[in-house]
Amino acid sequence: MKYNWKLAIIGILLLIGMLSAISANPLMVTYTEKYNMTANVSGDGTTEYAIHNLTGYIKIENNAQNDTLSDVWVAINISNNISAPYVSDNATQRGVFIKNSPPAYTGLPSGLTYVHIPILPNNSYVKVAIQLNTSNVGAPILVNESYSATKIPANRFATWNVSLNISRNVSALPNPYTRVIIRLFKHLSNKSNFYGNSTWTFLNISNVSANQGNTSLYNSHYFTGTANDSIEWYNVELNSTHNGSLNFTVSAYNTYTGRGATKVNYGFAAVNFYYGGTTGATVVEGVYAIGDSGVSVCKKGPDMNTTTGEYTLWYENTTFKNKGNNYYYNISEVNIWAVNGSNPTSLDPFNPSLLISGSNHTETPNAILSPGDIWNSST
Repeated sequence: MKYNWKLAIIGILLLIGMLSAISANPLMVTYTEKYNMTANVSGDGTTEYAIHNLTGYIKIENNAQNDTLSDVWVAINISNNISAPYVSDNATQRGVFIKNSPPAYTGLPSGLTYVHIPILPNNSYVKVAIQLNTSNVGAPILVNESYSATKIPANRFATWNVSLNISRNVSALPNPYTRVIIRLFKHLSNKSNFYGNSTWTFLNISNVSANQGNTSLYNSHYFTGTANDSIEWYNVELNSTHNGSLNFTVSAYNTYTGRGATKVNYGFAAVNFYYGGTTGATVVEGVYAIGDSGVSVCKKGPDMNTTTGEYTLWYENTTFKNKGNNYYYNISEVNIWAVNGSNPTSLDPFNPSLLISGSNHTETPNAILSPGDIWNSST
């Protein structure tokens, strides 16, 4: 009796960026690529890989406990895609929009794709998905499995040893030094919808050993019986000097009654893997968001110009307060100016013809404001 199993692989790749270098800021933008990939392992040393789809996810999250962020813009440089970006998950209960250009005031680079979230409440997130082209993508990990026997007799107890080896496919990784973290679940099964066969009445794993990481045995629901039919193998790191090797013994009883040999499935494995970097070239290029703050401007005068004797001197300054609870502000540049006019409701302060000569004042403090901090300009 021949036997084989199928390997279902889900890969997770992580690339994390933050709004600024201040670790306490609550806005996080994470780009993740997830594989839907299977590998058919026959046990004779051959493995057939198939990448069914590759999806990129941009997760935009406000993890503040109390602070709402508004007018959030995320600039994405998308490549190797076969679909337009779309909102796959919206936990804000508000609108989310995919745009071709951002407002000039955001300072974001042009010619990219932009996600606009007008309101991002505290403890909420938005996830945008992109379907990526798999034709030029390889399997990031390689799996090989061999058995100590190619056939076992039916209607009697049998045992065989399994050797499972897993390594990096360097050609499909960002660079030769990329570390890959593995967590593998190996399940024996007698259920046809989980790569098993009902002729198995007993399946058990014993004598587990691994060259690295940790293992645990347990009874899963994939085999209808009480046995140690599953292994979890975790804390496994694949790198330029270490592969992963897992060995164990299978004890089994099969009730097959046919006259000729047949191949019978007896289980599967699920492998979670992740590494730093991405397969494609999609990149988050910039982020813009508005938090809670208070700005006030004071104009004082006129005082006498001692040179002319006329009352023509005015003094102006501004105050900025960080009203947030969970984020920091970096005040990089402040511009203050005054214009002539008597009706503030109809006055355009950005009309250069109304600018009062000598009133334009610029400061570049590069001041970091913690929650509750206040910054005052010079007068």
